[in-house]
Amino acid sequence: MPKREYKSIEVKIRGKQVPIPKSAYNDLYESSLYIEFNSVHYDKDNDILYIVANNGDGAGSYMVCWQIEKGVYKGRKVGIPF
Repeated sequence: MPKREYKSIEVKIRGKQVPIPKSAYNDLYESSLYIEFNSVHYDKDNDILYIVANNGDGAGSYMVCWQIEKGVYKGRKVGIPF
């Protein structure tokens, strides 16, 4: 049984709230609470924000990357980080 799960994800860009649908995180568990395992990258040329989280319980580790393009949520990719 999972111990941790995402309840919500809130993103603000230049003061504007970016809606992130529940379907973008409602099946992700064992989220990492440690900032060193998570990161945010901004592609200035294409105005794309990437939010990356490394989650899991050790043996079941995975990475998720949410993509926000021009202030609009576009999707996510989930994979194994190694």
